[in-house]
Amino acid sequence: MVLRVLIVVSALISDGISIVNILSGYDYGYESPAFAMYLAIVDLGLWITVAYAPNWVWVLLLGNLLPFVFNASGYGVIPVMSLVAMAFIAYSARRSSLIAALCVVFAWAVAVTVVRQDTNLIFLSIFLPFGIFAIIPGLGLRYMNAQRQVDQQTIEEFDRRALASLEEQRTELARELHDIVAHDITVIAMQARAGAMSRDADENAETFNVIGDSARSALDDLRRLLRIMRDSGGSEDVAESSAGIDLLSELSQIKESLERSGISVRTSVSGDVDQIPDGVRTTVRRLLREGATNVLKHAHVEVPVEVTVSVAADAVDVEVVNTVIPREGERTEPRFARSGFGIMGLRERVQLLGGRISSGVVDGGRWHLSASIPFRPDTPGPPRS
Repeated sequence: MVLRVLIVVSALISDGISIVNILSGYDYGYESPAFAMYLAIVDLGLWITVAYAPNWVWVLLLGNLLPFVFNASGYGVIPVMSLVAMAFIAYSARRSSLIAALCVVFAWAVAVTVVRQDTNLIFLSIFLPFGIFAIIPGLGLRYMNAQRQVDQQTIEEFDRRALASLEEQRTELARELHDIVAHDITVIAMQARAGAMSRDADENAETFNVIGDSARSALDDLRRLLRIMRDSGGSEDVAESSAGIDLLSELSQIKESLERSGISVRTSVSGDVDQIPDGVRTTVRRLLREGATNVLKHAHVEVPVEVTVSVAADAVDVEVVNTVIPREGERTEPRFARSGFGIMGLRERVQLLGGRISSGVVDGGRWHLSASIPFRPDTPGPPRS
């Protein structure tokens, strides 16, 4: 912007002085004041075009140079000004416009050499090299500016990817933290509430045992997550941890935890659980824990909770069903506030594995969480309603 203003201001001052002098009777050595005035006006338009519309400079170059092919007047500074203009358009104009300007100047140099009697090959041999030298600085600045833009785009792309990676890491960390602590913390909160209302010493002792076990479980999971995050070989730890997951034992622990909270649970396992791939085991475990956490938050103790794990040849189905219909006179809000992060994180996990997941109220008041995960991502799971 500053360069444009400088070009226009310089042109206004220079050509303005020339116009004033021509009006005062000075013809700058041309055969008529009218011709000198024409050159001054076209030259002013040329520099304004250089500043704001360089792609059309070749038109005014032609208008400025063409009269000298057939006019016997001296050239003055017009050829020099044309070469300076070429340097500017080499920097700022489109390639096609630069080629057009080069053709105009080359054709003009050849034409005046052939047509005019006062010009010979010496003029052509001097003018053309100077023309080449004039556009070299413009082309150099053009390349530097293009490289700077490429570098800027590279930096912006790097920053964008870094921010996206950071956001992905934050989302993954939030999902892992929720998956790890949500169930155990919910159990602790439920047992603490039950213990506060109980006056039986034996019940309180059992309650504190449950709270201690859940706290230790949550702490162990957090330590495992921190170790994986700190260790550069974290992927191997993840694989080892996944391979070590005993889903039957996990299901048994979840059932025991729910029953300690006074919730009746019916579990059903079909198929060979051991054939579930290691990469799928972690997600199945998260599904069972999230389903149990939702049960603790929303289910009613009078109606049994149904937990089903079905293993087929190429997929595993997990289903958790509990009632959410309160009895007459009971409050309808859940025991704990809903965050929505659990289902969201599960949906992301299941979809990454190529599976399907659905959740919501079905059959007039029963909450249904179900997922189907293929053992291979390209294996479609069974259709979901």
